[in-house]
Amino acid sequence: MTTYCIFDTATGLFKGKLSLQDGAQLAANVPAGCGAIHGDHDIYASRVDVQTGEVIEYIPPAPEPESDHEWNPDSRRWTVQPASIERSTQRAIAVAELEALDRKQARAAAELLLDAKDATARAFFEKFAAEKEAQRRIIREIDAQTKTPQQGRASSGQKLKT
Repeated sequence: MTTYCIFDTATGLFKGKLSLQDGAQLAANVPAGCGAIHGDHDIYASRVDVQTGEVIEYIPPAPEPESDHEWNPDSRRWTVQPASIERSTQRAIAVAELEALDRKQARAAAELLLDAKDATARAFFEKFAAEKEAQRRIIREIDAQTKTPQQGRASSGQKLKT
């Protein structure tokens, strides 16, 4: 079995891999506008230099939101930054707490509808409103942090050692 990597002849970006027992089948299995290069290359972190035909390092665009990812040169993949994971966890907790408060607030709201002068129900209702606003503030702060543009991007186009 021989492995080939299929690439776009205009961009050099890899499209996939192909394993064949007979190299004579190659031309019939390569789509129009594509080429094939022998070898089992990392199709996610390399590409073909269309001028030279050599396989070179390629750093693909970062996933969105870009600020949450960093290029890991060891794995040659974009990884989610630990701070982003922590923000996502904090946001999920805040949303869950907000939903729990909404469920609890229903009883206080019902009590107030029955008796607008019920001081205990009013106090609970105001307490829930303040707690919900605190959770909304946490969510807004986390959302604002995730929109920060990434500082410095890694470059691509370095020749790979093969």
